[in-house]
Amino acid sequence: MSHHFDTKLAKEDPRLNICDLYLFKGMADSTVMVLTTNADASSPDTLHPKGLYAFRFDLDADGHEDVVFKFRFSEPQTQ
Repeated sequence: MSHHFDTKLAKEDPRLNICDLYLFKGMADSTVMVLTTNADASSPDTLHPKGLYAFRFDLDADGHEDVVFKFRFSEPQTQ
């Protein structure tokens, strides 16, 4: 996956561009994750349907992932 257009694939398809990821302490035993993507205003405003968006978190600073969230998104549905 890309970060700020650092790969050829992200330059070819800005929907694969991960811009920023923020984590905040939420209310009572929760965490808030905010993700910005696709900084190119002229590109589609959807995420890539073939992209795998994986976020890996090391919760105890041992250098190994403890929690992984993986997402895939479908093409937008029209009503």
